Amino acid sequence: MPDSRVKPGGSRMAVRLAASLLFAAAQAALAVEPELSAVGAAVATGSDLLETSIVAEKLELVGLDGLESRYPSELSGGMKKRVGLARALVSNPNYILYDEPTTGLDPIMSDSIDNLIMDLGTKLNVTSVVVTHDMYSVKNVADNVAMIHDGKMYFVGKPQDLLTSDDPVIIDFIKRTGV
Repeated sequence: MPDSRVKPGGSRMAVRLAASLLFAAAQAALAVEPELSAVGAAVATGSDLLETSIVAEKLELVGLDGLESRYPSELSGGMKKRVGLARALVSNPNYILYDEPTTGLDPIMSDSIDNLIMDLGTKLNVTSVVVTHDMYSVKNVADNVAMIHDGKMYFVGKPQDLLTSDDPVIIDFIKRTGV
């Protein structure tokens, strides 16, 4: 197997990610007037595309069709994360950045979010970048994977190569994730 670790002096791409960048949008969108803003209004917030049909379409894409009039207190954690994603989809992006999309979710909801990420990639022809420590999600959604260690790109390759690596740093990381 070829050595997939990034070599010193090689090209690097620096990416700074805000914690829960995409999915925090659900709480931010719903926090304006938490108990007064329905989901449909939260999806449309920050957009000039206020048409009901667009809001309904984006909510349907994330499996929340018909829930436009629900209030935040009526939504589960997974539903709130999907509202944030629907809000991001209003702009019809070419790329979607998911920062720890399964954090705080039970295994069944985590699988549901993984499936949603894959489905949206196919349906919308978007590129997904998923930042996660969840090795189950890595196995489920990744075509390619990069691992950062000590602030540097340490591994770039296929998920299977990461999961079967004999590198001690990678083995220790995977062991700590419970896989």
